[in-house]
Amino acid sequence: MSKYKPTINFFVNAGIYLLEKEVLSHIPHNEYFDMPMLLEKLQEQRENVATFPLHEEWKDVGTVKVYESCR
Repeated sequence: MSKYKPTINFFVNAGIYLLEKEVLSHIPHNEYFDMPMLLEKLQEQRENVATFPLHEEWKDVGTVKVYESCR
């Protein structure tokens, strides 16, 4: 058994989106509707949906502490 941990490569959602203004018309009013639901709906309607993989360093700045560490 190797003493080294295996490298596992996979994509995760960085939560960065670029949308055309027309996409907003697909979002229902006054009900829960998240981005995965929107992307699925767009795909079902044969709208163009694409991804762009990031290979650069990326940090989740969801807290002030992490945000300040990025300065």
